[in-house]
Amino acid sequence: MASTGDVPKNTPRQFGLQGAQLLIAGMNPARLEHAKKELAGHASRVAIFECDVTNRNQVEALADFAWSKFKQVDKYAAIVMKQIKAGEFYIMSHAYNFVRISARWREVEAAFRKYAPRYEGDIEFDVRTLGVKNGWYPRYPDASENLPV
Repeated sequence: MASTGDVPKNTPRQFGLQGAQLLIAGMNPARLEHAKKELAGHASRVAIFECDVTNRNQVEALADFAWSKFKQVDKYAAIVMKQIKAGEFYIMSHAYNFVRISARWREVEAAFRKYAPRYEGDIEFDVRTLGVKNGWYPRYPDASENLPV
């Protein structure tokens, strides 16, 4: 699933080329239609759904749509749905995933050390800093760099 917002178009395209069926969600119907047309040649199936992901009811409707359209609810979905409904911040699927996550995290840390080491003032690229600067959090008028994202 992707959104028409900040997700680069190459991401869903690559998933489509690997055989994934795509569901694109977003608030702008014109952008949804454009994304669907653009991705249609790169995936076996592309569906769209108008949705504001900051609205819980719309996200639940999106989930219902996805399950009805794609006819799949796997073990992962059953595991994570309980956590989502409980309002958990971190969603865990399988215990063994931690082994993979730990390995990937070490790779990510090494890549940061090599290609993007920390430097004085690098907070300018922090998502919270950018969000406050660019007004990405309109529902939080008193947002600061300490806004949990």
